[in-house]
Parts: sequence; structure tokens; C-alpha cells
Amino acid sequence: MENNRYYKLSEIKARHFWERGKLCGIPEKEISKIFHEIVVKSDELSVFIKNNLNDDFPKDISEPILQNIMKKTQELKTFVVAGVNNND
Repeated sequence: MENNRYYKLSEIKARHFWERGKLCGIPEKEISKIFHEIVVKSDELSVFIKNNLNDDFPKDISEPILQNIMKKTQELKTFVVAGVNNND
């Protein structure tokens, strides 16, 4: 029987990407750089979305998406700040 792993998007954590990157041979400094860039771009993305959605766009659709972006960005920030990926 084939062993496949399926994750709900909400269950994927920063450490999964960190571990996968290491397994793929990506240097830790490069993974760290990518994580920092994602955090910066996520903040910019949230602001852009808020400023560019039509006033009549349904809040029950936009708000959960924006909240999830912010939640995942905060999780990534916490991971980055924890120093897990700052090994020189």
C-alpha cells in the first residue's frame, strides 16, 4: 500500500518547509532569507489587498482569508525570531 501524506493547509507549519528545504540540500542561510522575504511580502500583500478590494466585496470571504494570511505570517515570524533558522 502506498504511503501518501496529505496535510490540511492549516496544519502546515514553518518547520515543515524548513525541514524539507534542508532535505533538498538548500543551505540554512538561504532558507532563512526566503522566510524573511515571505514575511515582508505577506505584510505588503495584506495591505495591498485591503486597499484594493472593492467596497462591495463580501467581507465573509475576504476577512477569513486576510486573517489566515496574518496568522500564518505571525507563525512564520515567531519561527524566524526563535532563531531556529539563524544558524551561521
